[in-house]
Amino acid sequence: MIQELLARLARSLSRRRAAWTAGLLGVAALSVWLGSRLRLGLDSTDLMPAAYGPTDSLDRAILDRYGRAGRVIVFLESPDSIPTEIVARLFPILAGRLEQLDAVQSVQARLAPRLRDFLERHGPDRFLLYLEPGLLEVAARRLQTDSIEHALHAWQERERAIADSAPLPADRDPLNLAGLVTQTVERATGTSRIQHSDGFFTIPGHRLFFMSVQPAGDVERIEQAEVLVTELGAALASARVDPELAPLLEGRRLAAAGRPVSYVYAFRTIYSDIRRVAVASMLVVFGLLALFYRRLVAPLVLILPILMGLAVTAAGAALLFGTLSVVAWVFIAVLVGIGVDFGIHIAAHYWVHGEPGGDRARTLASALRRPGRGVVLGAMTSAAAFVSLQVLSYPVMTQVAWLTGLGLLAILASSLTVLPLALSYTAPGGRSSADGRWHAWGQWFYRTGRAWPRASILAWVLLIAGAALATRYLVYEPHPWKLTLRGNPHVEELDRLHRQLGSSFTPLLMVSRGASEAEAIATDREATRRLQRVIHRARITTIESLSRWLPAREDQEANLAFIASHHEVFSPTRFERDFRNAVGTLDYSHPYLLDRYLPGIARFLRPDARLVTMEGLRSLGLGDELDRHLLEHSDGVAVVSYIYLQQFPWTEGAVNRFLDAYTGAEVDQLAGVSLLGDALRSSVHSRILRRDALLAFALAMSAVIGILWLAFRRLRDVVVCLVPVLSGVAAAIIIMAVFHIELNQLTLAIAPILIGIGVDDGIHMVNRLRSDEAPLQVLHQAGSSVTMTTITTAGAFLCLGLARYGGIREVGWVGAAGIVVCLLASLHLIPLCYPPRGRPSPDPTA
Repeated sequence: MIQELLARLARSLSRRRAAWTAGLLGVAALSVWLGSRLRLGLDSTDLMPAAYGPTDSLDRAILDRYGRAGRVIVFLESPDSIPTEIVARLFPILAGRLEQLDAVQSVQARLAPRLRDFLERHGPDRFLLYLEPGLLEVAARRLQTDSIEHALHAWQERERAIADSAPLPADRDPLNLAGLVTQTVERATGTSRIQHSDGFFTIPGHRLFFMSVQPAGDVERIEQAEVLVTELGAALASARVDPELAPLLEGRRLAAAGRPVSYVYAFRTIYSDIRRVAVASMLVVFGLLALFYRRLVAPLVLILPILMGLAVTAAGAALLFGTLSVVAWVFIAVLVGIGVDFGIHIAAHYWVHGEPGGDRARTLASALRRPGRGVVLGAMTSAAAFVSLQVLSYPVMTQVAWLTGLGLLAILASSLTVLPLALSYTAPGGRSSADGRWHAWGQWFYRTGRAWPRASILAWVLLIAGAALATRYLVYEPHPWKLTLRGNPHVEELDRLHRQLGSSFTPLLMVSRGASEAEAIATDREATRRLQRVIHRARITTIESLSRWLPAREDQEANLAFIASHHEVFSPTRFERDFRNAVGTLDYSHPYLLDRYLPGIARFLRPDARLVTMEGLRSLGLGDELDRHLLEHSDGVAVVSYIYLQQFPWTEGAVNRFLDAYTGAEVDQLAGVSLLGDALRSSVHSRILRRDALLAFALAMSAVIGILWLAFRRLRDVVVCLVPVLSGVAAAIIIMAVFHIELNQLTLAIAPILIGIGVDDGIHMVNRLRSDEAPLQVLHQAGSSVTMTTITTAGAFLCLGLARYGGIREVGWVGAAGIVVCLLASLHLIPLCYPPRGRPSPDPTA
């Protein structure tokens, strides 16, 4: 049925060339116009498992407001310590310029004036109220007269070098009182390694100062991220050549780092990979076709249906998606290699096996009729396998599924129309010598297998068994974003900054819900308290919680009652007298003790300290700090705490370690408490990959088996077609295990791809062998085309290896190896399943 329809189509194309040419040119023009409207992009959600996003409207609102990991860190770095006066001259000017950028919402170059005012002026008066009741008892013991004398003498013996950089540094606290109360300061300022010098953010040694830039738009979309990074880059570049700022930057490095910067670099890398891979793929396929047919016109003719199919594919993608992920579009190179397969089979029967000088219409009809059924079936199975990728949890793979499936069908349609039309302008061939070198080695491989059947079959059995064992050693990508960021130099820069600052920039969000604000705050406070107990085991740098500003009212009242009942111990006058007397007994006394330390501690001792309330904190200018933790919604009130880990959230084991400690502290048992953030996806990513890989494999196999059954209606033929596929998939698994290629969102697509592509060779050979043609005859005619199509497809996959983007490069290497193994299995195993009946046919090449 299919053969006759194709024969009629071929005769129509040959006899009505002008009409067909005009119609196809119109389709091409329309497709190019629609395809030009297709935009390439890259959203952060493209590589994230879509099924594991926010579950309700409140979660989505929280992520929209708080959960964007869009901060950019602008840093000044030097091999030596940077004087604070240099930073004080540079950062205010630079911050002012950055705030003028359209893509920037705000810049935090130093502690906000109101926050500094609270910490330095108003905070000390209330610090005792922030202590837990048990710690207040510890403070009382340390304020005893004998404790003061003992502590000062011990401090004298240590003879520490004293710097004047902070009011109450922990290493200059002889009574160890400031260490009890400065936790509020440390939590308020972020991480334990971040220090302040005149309010500017720095690290120990003052070799790096930094400011935080908050974008104005959603930089999870590449368009906004591009604008932000471009504007920041221009601003920093202008600062380096500015006559006023250049002297301050001499010998120092001014740069920006952050996920948006890494994100833009990844997009630019993949975009350049598209051009490189597409050009290389075209050149490789062109060269192989010219080598195969030994005529320059051959690759020119065979490339035409590819170009037409790609134009139609781009038009379809523009209509379906509008904006297509740049990662998905890279797979266009694979379509070049796969799509040319259809034309090779048709052109081989016209140019190679056609009768020289024969009627073009009849020869063209034969060229479509003989391989046509196999070509159509091969396209259908390949398209079905690619479309099966839509079941994967990652949006980018949904686009890959429909893009490649649509592309294959478009190239198939072009191969059955554009290609025969182009062939009709050339003479049929009879150039049988053109493919001699290609079928000869396949026949040799077949004869070798026939000579040692047991040993050769055992090799294939061992291959499949080895793959079953290798699945235990597959490595899974620990976090969805790691695939994008792997090998990215800007990510390495970001990682270095994380290590220097001692914290990740991307927080996890702990959300506490309540019917009222008071209920939500109480829940958040308890959750934070439980998590604080396991902060070291969870490898948490800091927890920015509302409770750091607003202690529980009952705790504050208990502290005030304790202070009132021990008023003599907490008396500033008594403490000042005893401290001066103790200092007088020292052999060595530093002015810091009486000039700065004594007044600082005395400020804590205020038995008439007022309760800390939300209203009071807002009146002191901390409204912005409070509001970043609160969200009112139709579903209730949510309080958000920010949890910063010591490592990248996508570092292997970092999130799982945190979750184990989180569960161990029973935070998860508190009603209304949940965790949000992209980083949490790493805890389930391996499970998603395993599930999706099995699901896609099963769906692809089911679709291909169904198509094969409808085509052959014979179980043996279906099984024989699938044997090479299993061999190719087995080879791919072994390569991934041996070379530690991680299973990620892209490499998990290799198995369905190999199923669709690898079965093509079997279809063409089974289609001929089941008609009782001799194996050597089939290997002579179909084997040369099968070999050539495999080489072109493998060449297209190998071109993916030219990509600088690691995920695409790995797909190319593994895919090429799997396809080659599929070919070897087809040439060896399939003919063995169809032994020649009666006397073997003579070698057609003899």
